[in-house]
Amino acid sequence: MIEYIRYALVGIVSIGVTLLLQRKFSSKKPKTKNGNQIVRIPKYYLFVSIILGVAGPLYILYSFADEENWMFSFRIIYGIFGTFLVYGSISSALLQRNHRVEILSDGILINSLRNKSTFTTWHEIESVRYKVLTSSYIITCADSKSSMHESLIGINPILDTISEKTGLIIKRKENH
Repeated sequence: MIEYIRYALVGIVSIGVTLLLQRKFSSKKPKTKNGNQIVRIPKYYLFVSIILGVAGPLYILYSFADEENWMFSFRIIYGIFGTFLVYGSISSALLQRNHRVEILSDGILINSLRNKSTFTTWHEIESVRYKVLTSSYIITCADSKSSMHESLIGINPILDTISEKTGLIIKRKENH
């Protein structure tokens, strides 16, 4: 019985630390630069959160591996719940903000955007303008109430949705 408590505590502490990290970076105040609000999220927040959040449930699953089959359903449900809890909190922390763009410090766009064929990693950062070098679009970070706000009509419904959720302003790349 003591072993079960120990296993559970390790998992709970791991997930607890994960949630604290999510809360910390999701509550970060944006920095205003040239009228633009930018929140930069250090890479280690994300990596530590994922490792802890996934490791907790996996540790419990591994620890109970030799137990009777009646524990199987509980282990699977807990593992799935723990994993989705982590990724769900990351997604909500990154997406549920109005008129803000939240990026990782190394310029990697969050998965929900990177998976679209239009986007790849952000290789170049120029002040408040983010160029997607392999794309035909420029993504500009700006508060939607600022003078930099531009219409997205005629570009792409998916990009419109992304813009609404993240505050990204997307326009065709200018030819230089």
